[in-house]
Amino acid sequence: MKYKILLFLTLIFTSCQKTESLIKKNDTISEKEIYFIINMLINELGETELKEGKLNFVVDKTSIPQLILNSNVKKSFSKYFNKEDYKYFDEQLENRKDFKISQKEITKKIISKSELNQLIDPKSSNVKEEFIRNYTKKYGNSNYIEFSLPLFSKDKKKVLIDINYFPSGGCTILFQKSNEESWKSEIIMSYT
Repeated sequence: MKYKILLFLTLIFTSCQKTESLIKKNDTISEKEIYFIINMLINELGETELKEGKLNFVVDKTSIPQLILNSNVKKSFSKYFNKEDYKYFDEQLENRKDFKISQKEITKKIISKSELNQLIDPKSSNVKEEFIRNYTKKYGNSNYIEFSLPLFSKDKKKVLIDINYFPSGGCTILFQKSNEESWKSEIIMSYT
């Protein structure tokens, strides 16, 4: 009898572990989901900035969203996200802290963040001006865009992503799932 109880408890424990593992697995944001959002954004931009030839490059290294860096920004986004979402954002950032956009996953040409950093002379009296001069010398008048890591709400019905444009400006975009297959985007913050 003791053997049967022990076997039964072992089976239940193993079953619970497998279920918990599956839940955690489904809870993780996949690269496919990340690239879906990035490509959707590139397509949206394609109708304006990218089509006009203003933005020819995408930076390979994703940045950290303003929401995470600035506590005042975080407060203003509280109408979109709850505490569980913010915890989930932290998990995503930790899991993808070295995430780089792959050329094979997007249609725009990738430019390396490390190459861009080499164009900066920290000893220069005007770092921004020096960078622009070095960048233009190497890449011409083509501009680039840098994305933050897309951050998904816990229920995966909202996604927050920052876009930084070179030479200046940027915005934070909120994607909201309007049904199973379509997303609605809204600029919720702009900055220069």
